Amino acid sequence: EQLVWDLAIWLFVSGVVGARGWYVLQYHQRLFAGKTSLLDRLRAAVDISSGGLVLYGGVGLALVAVVVFARRNREQCSQLKLIDLIVPSFFLALSFGRLGCLMNGCCWGDACQLPWAISFPHGSVPFNSLAARGFLHADAPATFGLHPSQIYSSFNGLVLCLVPSTIFRNSTRPGQTVAVALVVYPVTRFLLEVLRGDELGQFGTGLTISQWFSLVLLSIGIVFSVWLFRQPMSDPPPHRVES
Repeated sequence: EQLVWDLAIWLFVSGVVGARGWYVLQYHQRLFAGKTSLLDRLRAAVDISSGGLVLYGGVGLALVAVVVFARRNREQCSQLKLIDLIVPSFFLALSFGRLGCLMNGCCWGDACQLPWAISFPHGSVPFNSLAARGFLHADAPATFGLHPSQIYSSFNGLVLCLVPSTIFRNSTRPGQTVAVALVVYPVTRFLLEVLRGDELGQFGTGLTISQWFSLVLLSIGIVFSVWLFRQPMSDPPPHRVES
């Protein structure tokens, strides 16, 4: 039990630091605009009161933290089993986190004319960004209809929590849950990015930075899956005998 609590602290700290670090790296020009002193830049880098966390940055550093934690506690747990254990919880947290994105107004969707389209009020994060891009008049009362991409992502996180949970209970290899997550999540994230309007294409393409990272993560997931399923199969989980 103490091991799990210790791991939770590691994951929380590394997740926040990684998510903020990715944001600072990606938006450093806008974040540090007009700030010349080192102290002002440091304040801007750590000030998350107005938002500024990127999921993939948190995931990346959290994975590093898990590996380091498992190595430090190798007598009590294995790396793959430990990551298998936390994968469903990660997706559950993602599901709730995306509802936070909805309330904050970040990660908004592209234009939408479907019945479930949502709009954000004047002065909100989506409104200010769309107005700056010239898609809205500055005096408009609200944005036009947008895809509720945050809700899509929340539902996706819930489904991805249930699927790895089932696999974890019936897996025959440590790492099987991780393998599924590394393949399925980047595919769903890539597709969800198509419906988002907050990010622009990168590297001279129409793909967002998250889509590029999804392709990298998918490649890693495929390579890892091939390696994993070439390993000897462990004993199957015992079947319960009803009395």
